[in-house]
Amino acid sequence: MRIHFRDGWPFRHPHVYVQGLGAEHVNDAGLVCLWPEDDNSREWLTFGGIVSRIAQWCTSAQEGFRSRDRALDAYLGFEEVSTTLAVFDPTKLLAGDLRDGASGRIHGVHAKSAVLEVGPGHGPKNSVRGRWFSRSEFGSPPRNLEQIRAFLTTAQRRDLDACIRRVRRSTSDGAGLAMILAGRHGQVDALVIGLNRDAGGQLRVESLNPAPNDLQTLRLRAGPDAQELSPKKVVCFGLGAIGSHAALLLAESGLGHVSLVDSDRLRPGNVVRHVLGADHVGELKSEAVSARIGQHAPWTQVSCSFATFDYVAILDLVGGADLVLDTTGNAPLLEVLSRAAQQAGVCLVSAALYRGGAITRICRQLPSDTPIFNRSPPAYWEIPARAADPDESLEMGCSAAVNNAPPVSVQTAASLSVNIAVDAMLARHEFEEETLEVLRPLRGEPPFDRVGLVAPPG
Repeated sequence: MRIHFRDGWPFRHPHVYVQGLGAEHVNDAGLVCLWPEDDNSREWLTFGGIVSRIAQWCTSAQEGFRSRDRALDAYLGFEEVSTTLAVFDPTKLLAGDLRDGASGRIHGVHAKSAVLEVGPGHGPKNSVRGRWFSRSEFGSPPRNLEQIRAFLTTAQRRDLDACIRRVRRSTSDGAGLAMILAGRHGQVDALVIGLNRDAGGQLRVESLNPAPNDLQTLRLRAGPDAQELSPKKVVCFGLGAIGSHAALLLAESGLGHVSLVDSDRLRPGNVVRHVLGADHVGELKSEAVSARIGQHAPWTQVSCSFATFDYVAILDLVGGADLVLDTTGNAPLLEVLSRAAQQAGVCLVSAALYRGGAITRICRQLPSDTPIFNRSPPAYWEIPARAADPDESLEMGCSAAVNNAPPVSVQTAASLSVNIAVDAMLARHEFEEETLEVLRPLRGEPPFDRVGLVAPPG
C-alpha cells in the first residue's frame, strides 16, 4: 500500500494506492476511492484513521458496496479518463432493449469541444460511429481494452473488434465509439469508450464521462414535489424580473403545464435582473421564457398568450388552472385577476416588491381566503409609500420610472412566491394569506424596521 499526501492535506484526504487490487472503486493505477472529494471526516489525520477506513471499505466491498460506497462511476476506473461528456438518452438509445448480450449501432456528434452527443443508428455523415453492448452485471468494471473484450460475449467481442479495425484502417485520424451498459447497485451504469487513431497510427482508448439527459435523470434534481406537481397547471401573468424567474422555478420543480401571459418584448436594461440574457433582446418575453423552460424542464408543457384586461378573456385563461400567479405589479390588473380567480374558484398568488426592493409581499387568495380586492388595513398591513425622489432614474424609450430593486430582492420574491404557490397547489396551507419579508430595514418605520418575516397585524 502506498499513501500519497496531496496538496491541501490535512484538509484534503490522501490518495491510497494498492497495485493489483481487483475490486470496484479501484482504477487502473491502483488508486482506491476511499473518500469523496467533499468528505470532511478527517479520518486521514492519523494512520489509525486511514487503516480504520480501509477496514470499513473492505467490509463494504465484500457486501457489494450497498451503503456509503455506492456510486455509478464505472468510467473513473479506466486506464485513461477523458473530460469529455458523452450525453445520451438511454430510453431512445436502447429502445428498452437491455437483454444480456444485446447490442446495437450508435453514433456521436461533437456538439461542443467537451460534449459528444450520442444517439442511435449511424447518424450524420461526419459522426463518430460505434456500438452499444448490454450485460447483466458489471461487478468490477473493466479498466482497459482487454478487460472490456473479456467482459463481452463472443458476438459482442466480434462487433467491438470490427469497430477497432475500422478505426485502425482509417486514412486520417480515425475515431470510434463503444458503450457498455450493465447493472450496478440495482441501476444501470455505463462505460463509454472513445477509440481514436492518433497521427502515429497508434490506437488510443479512453473513457468518457457518461451524462444521461433523459427525463428520469433530470427529475432527480426537480425536488420532492415533482410528481405531485406534474398534473398541475399555472397561469403566469407578467414575465418581468420576478415573473420570469418564478415561471422557470415552477417548471423546474416539476410543474406539468404553464401558461405565460405577457405582451412585452425584452429590452437591454431588463437582462440585469431577468432570467433571459442579451441574446434574447427584442424577443417576446413569453416566447423566450418558453424556450428557456424547454431547456431546463422539458417535462413542462408551455403555452403563450398576450396580456389583456378583458374580463371574459381572463376568465377563459384561468379556467381549468390550478393556480394563477401575478407578478405584474399592476394594481388595477391585480383587482381584475382577484375577481376572476374568485369567480373561477382558482387559487391566486400575487408577488410584488416595495420601497426599491426593501420589502416583498406575497398575497395568496384561496377560494376560502378574503379576496385580495377586499383587503384593507388594519386587518392587513399597508406598506407606507416613500417620499417622492427627485433623482428617480428614467430610461430612454421606457414610459415608466425604473424600479431599482436589487437582483437579489427580485430572486427572493420569485423564490418565496413559488414556495407559496406550491404550498397552495398541494393543499398544505402552511403560509398566511399574506407573507411580508423585509430585505432591507426601513429605519423608524415599524414593523418594517427589522430584517425578516413580518407577523400579521394583531
